[in-house]
Amino acid sequence: MHVENEYGCSDIRTRIITIADLNPDFTVEDGCVGESMSFFNASTPEGLIVLDSYDWNFGDGSTSLLEDPTHTYVGDGPFDVEFIVSSPSGCKDTIVKSIAPNPLPDVDFQALFDGVVGTVGCIYEPVSFEDLTTIALPSEIVSWSWDFGDGGTFDGIDPTHEYATSETYTVTLTLTSSFGCVGTGTLDITMTDGMYAVSPDTTICQNGTATVYVN
Repeated sequence: MHVENEYGCSDIRTRIITIADLNPDFTVEDGCVGESMSFFNASTPEGLIVLDSYDWNFGDGSTSLLEDPTHTYVGDGPFDVEFIVSSPSGCKDTIVKSIAPNPLPDVDFQALFDGVVGTVGCIYEPVSFEDLTTIALPSEIVSWSWDFGDGGTFDGIDPTHEYATSETYTVTLTLTSSFGCVGTGTLDITMTDGMYAVSPDTTICQNGTATVYVN
């Protein structure tokens, strides 16, 4: 800076000003929908600048002031995550990244009795189960675990199973994706010995008997 008074006297004052970048950045640890995901500050401020304030907006209405927070998403996204860093002198900078948690399997399956889809069948006759689950790419299903509700289990796709007792059973299918995300679904089926209250979708076993009353 150069200054001069009315008498022609002048002086020069020099001051070095350093303008440095805060270089905001962050990383995130992969996680599934409904599971806690970890976010990490990866900013690299230049020179002697230090950071003393962190402001996260996770893109779903949730926020945090921690340097390395965790957050749980309840949907697939993607979500635009905004990360604002600040220095003691009041300098601020922002970075935004799109984050998508790994999706859960949308579990769905059906039971087939003699090839017909339903929920009522006869004991000692095989029941076939067909997986109808979907999941968003690039995820894929890599593990199937069935619990037939009578103590029987099976690991694999589309099993068959026989029941020995007349009862209503809750069949549970647990699936795991290629990213380790787990989803579960259930289906209630009723197994009979041939004596069953008749309704429009009632199954009557071969060689079984049923009494029908007509009003």
